Amino acid sequence: MILLIFSGVIGVLLVWLVLVYLEHVWKLSSYPKGPFPLPMIGNFNVLSGIPAEDFIELGKKYGDVFSLSLGMERVVVVNTIEPAREALLKGNDFAGRQTTSFPMEIQSKGFRGIGSSDFTKRHVFIRKLAYKSMHFYGNGLKRIENVALKQCDLLVEKLKQENELPVPMHQRLINYAANISCHLLIGKTFEPEDQLFQNILRSVMLIFQGVSQASDLIVFMPWLRHFFHTKPYKMLLEGCAIRDKIVKEQLEYHAQTLDPNNTRDILDELLVQCQDQEFLKEGDFKEFPIEEIFVMFSDLLLASIDTTALVLHWAILFLTHHPEYQDKVYEELRNLNHEITSKDMGSPSLPYLHTVIMETYRLSALTQLMIPHKAIVDTTIQGQKIPKNTTVFFNMLNIHQDARHWKDPKIFNPDRWIDSKTGEVKSEKNQSYLPFSMGSRACVGEKMGRMDVFLCISKLLLNFKMVPDENDPLPSYNKGTAALNRAPIKDFKVIFKSR
Repeated sequence: MILLIFSGVIGVLLVWLVLVYLEHVWKLSSYPKGPFPLPMIGNFNVLSGIPAEDFIELGKKYGDVFSLSLGMERVVVVNTIEPAREALLKGNDFAGRQTTSFPMEIQSKGFRGIGSSDFTKRHVFIRKLAYKSMHFYGNGLKRIENVALKQCDLLVEKLKQENELPVPMHQRLINYAANISCHLLIGKTFEPEDQLFQNILRSVMLIFQGVSQASDLIVFMPWLRHFFHTKPYKMLLEGCAIRDKIVKEQLEYHAQTLDPNNTRDILDELLVQCQDQEFLKEGDFKEFPIEEIFVMFSDLLLASIDTTALVLHWAILFLTHHPEYQDKVYEELRNLNHEITSKDMGSPSLPYLHTVIMETYRLSALTQLMIPHKAIVDTTIQGQKIPKNTTVFFNMLNIHQDARHWKDPKIFNPDRWIDSKTGEVKSEKNQSYLPFSMGSRACVGEKMGRMDVFLCISKLLLNFKMVPDENDPLPSYNKGTAALNRAPIKDFKVIFKSR
C-alpha cells in the first residue's frame, strides 16, 4: 500500500515536471534566440564559475541580446552598450527587480530597500528619502568630503608607519572605506580591533559572499533549501543576523538621543525625515516601517564599503603593474599648488589623475552583471520581444571590455581617455562605459563613491611610490572573482615608499 502511494506521488510529480518543462519550451519563441534548455536545469550545463565570461562566449553565437534558461526561468542577457543604453533609457520599462531570488529576499527583508525593491511608487519614495538623508548637495556634500579627507590622511599616516614593509591591501582598504561609511551613517569611526567594527565588517562580508556565491541551482530551485542548507545560505543567514542586531542597537540609540535640530549622521536624518508627515504622504505612508530603515541602512553600508574598497583595490593593482602612471599623476599633483579637494574633480590640470580613475572603473568592470533588472511591461530591445516580468542581465564585463569599442581592451591604458588632437580628457558619454549604470536605477551613491575614490587615489599618489613585494608576485589584473562585485583574483601586498 505504501509503495503504491509512493509510486503515485512520484508519477504525479513526474507529470508535473514534464508539463512545466513543455510550457517553458512552448514560450521560448517569445524571447530572443538562445541555447535550448534541458529539463529542469535549463542551461546551467553551459555555465561555469564566472557567468559574465560565459555570457560573452554565448553572445558570440547568439548575438548581443540573447536568452537562456536558469532552471525553468528564461532570462535575457544584454552584452553590448548599444542595446544596454537603449534599454536603460527606455523610460521605466526595465526598472523592475527580481522578486524570485530567495537570497535577495532574505537580505532585503522581503525585497525592500533601494537596491532590491521592485519599481513602484514606494521605491521612488525610498530613493528620494535616501538622497534627502545623505544630503548630496550644499553643506551635506561638504560634510562627506571632510569625512573622506580625514580618513585619507589617517590612511596615509598609517601607511607611513609601516616603514616601507609590504602591506596586504584588502583589509587595509576595507577598514578605510568602512570608517568613512560608519562616520557618515552612525557618526562613529573605529580602530580595526573594535568589536562593533569587526561585527560590521563580518556582516558585510557574510552577506556579500552569501548573496554572490548562492548563484547555483538552489537559487532557481528555492524549494531545495527546505531539504539542505548550502554554505552560502548559512553565511547569508549569519550575516543578516549580525547586521540586524547592529542596526537594532543603533536605531534604538539614535531614536533615544535624537535632536531634530542637530542631526549627527545619516541615520539621524532618516529618523527626522520619517517623522515628516507631509513628506511621508508622498510615499503613501502614515508611518515609515522600521524594516525599511533596516534595509536602507544595510544597502548603504554594503554598497559604500565594498564598492569603494574594491575600486581602490583594483586601482592600486593597475598602478603597481604600470608605475609610469604613478609618476605622471604625481607630477600633476605636485604642480597643483594647493591641497586637493573635491573641487578639483574635473580640473583640466589633472588629466592623468582623471583618466587613471576612469580606466580603473572601465577595466575592473566592478559590477560585472549589475543587480539584475526586470521588464515591468511587454517591451523590446533592438526590436526583439522581451515579455513582462523577464529578468534582464546587463553584462558590464563585456560592455567595458568590448574590442569593438576599445583597442586592446584588457590592457590598462589611461591614455585611451585623452583626445590625441586636443589633449583633453574625453567625455564618459557615448563610450562603452557604464560604471554607475544609468536611468531610473542608476547608483544612488555615485557622487559619494566618485569623491571617495578621487580623494584617496590623490592622497596615495602624492605621498607614495607603490612597488610590488618581490616575495609575493602581483596577480594578473585580467582575472577577477565571480562575486556580485568583481574583485582581483587574490589579495596582494604593496610597499609604500614615501615621496
